[in-house]
Amino acid sequence: MIFFVLNPRQAVLDAAESVGASMTAVADARSLSSLTTEREAVEVADPLDALEVTRALEPIVGRSGHPPEEVLCVGLGDDSSQVAALVNSALGLAGGNFPTVRSLEVMRDKHRLRASLPTDSPLNGLHWSANISEESDGGLRRFFARAPHGIVVKPNSGSGSRGVHSITSERQLHAVQLEPGTYLVEQRFVGSEFSVESISWNGVHRPLVVTEKETGGTSGLVETGHHQPARIPDEHRDRLFDAARAVLDAADYRFGLSHSEFILEDGQPRLIEAHGRVGGDHIADLMKWSVGRSAFEALFTAYQHQQLPDAEPTGNQASVLFPDLRTWPSTDQHWLDTVRRTESVQEADVLKAAGHRGDMVCSADRHAYVILAGSTITEAKLSLQRQKALP
Repeated sequence: MIFFVLNPRQAVLDAAESVGASMTAVADARSLSSLTTEREAVEVADPLDALEVTRALEPIVGRSGHPPEEVLCVGLGDDSSQVAALVNSALGLAGGNFPTVRSLEVMRDKHRLRASLPTDSPLNGLHWSANISEESDGGLRRFFARAPHGIVVKPNSGSGSRGVHSITSERQLHAVQLEPGTYLVEQRFVGSEFSVESISWNGVHRPLVVTEKETGGTSGLVETGHHQPARIPDEHRDRLFDAARAVLDAADYRFGLSHSEFILEDGQPRLIEAHGRVGGDHIADLMKWSVGRSAFEALFTAYQHQQLPDAEPTGNQASVLFPDLRTWPSTDQHWLDTVRRTESVQEADVLKAAGHRGDMVCSADRHAYVILAGSTITEAKLSLQRQKALP
């Protein structure tokens, strides 16, 4: 099997090499310059232009000596997964064993995904597609009056907490300012937040791990940390696994990786959103320690063997944390040195320089990250907190 991957990180290249997969990066010149690989790459001006990518790959596929069913274009983000689906369809790749544009679009459109579930599904609460204009709030006040714990207003298409508002009081409802457009309005669920990382093959879904989330930031909705496997009873894990399968079935998602987000409210999974791609924020990488293979390794292995890969808990824990560095009293380099010499720290980096840090309104505002992994990471986290490197 030959894989052409759009805009890959170095970790994706390393995962392909670790499982013996033949992978070629397809990206612009700047992105390619950041990768370390001896394989030839395909340079395109815009890797999210499906026509450009199709034109670039068509002669290469023809010269490869491999039949089209042994070639796959892979996208690992919201946009790139849809571009890959278009390219695979246009070139007749992978024997049709790839996510369809329709299934990806159902998951990307938050209201459409909710509407695809049965009307009595406990995964849904009250939900409504609101058309907000400059002259009207679209009926938000009437909907707010029906929701027991407030409402969440989010752009109908998007991710990363950008433009999401959690409204729990009349004061907040009166103060919220929304750009004109279409929004998903849903009742606010109360409980801890989790995601399920899964892989599907021919309509059979294998949930691999539950990720436990920490949220914070200005809105309280920005994900500031992830922990694998989630520290919950097996019963709750199994309910979340079943919920992920139900969502993927509703979207008719049949092949590839997926990332489904839920709030566990009184033991009942409640759907937040789902995506036909890997989980961001290094969630895909954490799986290397928590279940023995990264999400990328699971994907390449599934296509090489044309079946679902196994993944079992390793007994290790893994976390990625996104600290607010505005309280760190020294330099960024001192912070990096402090963090990296701590046992169980696998990786760390600064995302925003000191002069550009502010409130974390969305995931793009994060200051830095730390990945911890091992048989126990509690002591490492406490040590970093004592040194003021973590809040």
